[in-house]
Amino acid sequence: EQAAAVMLQARELGIGFWAGFKNINIIEGQPAFSSAFMIALAERSGQLLDYKVDGDATTATMIVWKKGSKDPISRTFSMADARRIKVKKDDGWISLADKFNWKNYPEEMLQWRVVAKTLRIAFPAVMAGLYPPEELGAEVVPGEQGEELVLELPSLPTNNTPPAVTSPPPASVPIAEPPAQEPEPV
Repeated sequence: EQAAAVMLQARELGIGFWAGFKNINIIEGQPAFSSAFMIALAERSGQLLDYKVDGDATTATMIVWKKGSKDPISRTFSMADARRIKVKKDDGWISLADKFNWKNYPEEMLQWRVVAKTLRIAFPAVMAGLYPPEELGAEVVPGEQGEELVLELPSLPTNNTPPAVTSPPPASVPIAEPPAQEPEPV
């Protein structure tokens, strides 16, 4: 069932099935994508000119230069933001900042989170409905090359008590095909 969901999502995104299996996780029935894969999708759209991600253990910022935009798009995500977000843990709720991976790898977690936040704002037609595993409740840690490794999928809730909502989810935008590339003048 999950394999079929990955293959369908890969087909919808115009990537091969193998790339889909390497970059898409199904968490609570939702596809989840690494931040690196989200950057690759933005690059493939032809609209991402350049980007910069910088930060430390308290704050991360991403700046995106988008084709056709006069000004760069910049967003920040901080540990204070992570403390306000509540996630399911066992039979209760904890702040995102209290998860094992956020306590042990704060700089990486902040950077991954700001990438997803910034790219969804800068490229809504490309990122429509795409979330990183962490936002869907998975336990994620950095790998040897800094990649996101999904360690543990969330358990299904045992009660219907939702966490306090701190911000509305991003608006859903229909997925659009990347714009056709204009041929280079000869």
